[in-house]
Amino acid sequence: MTDSPPADEPPVDWQMTTFAGARREQLRRWSQLSLRQILEAQEEMQELALRFAAGRASGGD
Repeated sequence: MTDSPPADEPPVDWQMTTFAGARREQLRRWSQLSLRQILEAQEEMQELALRFAAGRASGGD
């Protein structure tokens, strides 16, 4: 029995499994977005942060 990945999955890039590698990948992906997409993503993250803060303030799970 072999431990090879299924044929439809790409091989694992082990450089992205470190903090530095993950940060590089994050920067690479953000650099491919348009300004509009970046602003929309930041707005969505702000809304999510506000929802989490409201849930924490109300004692929710």
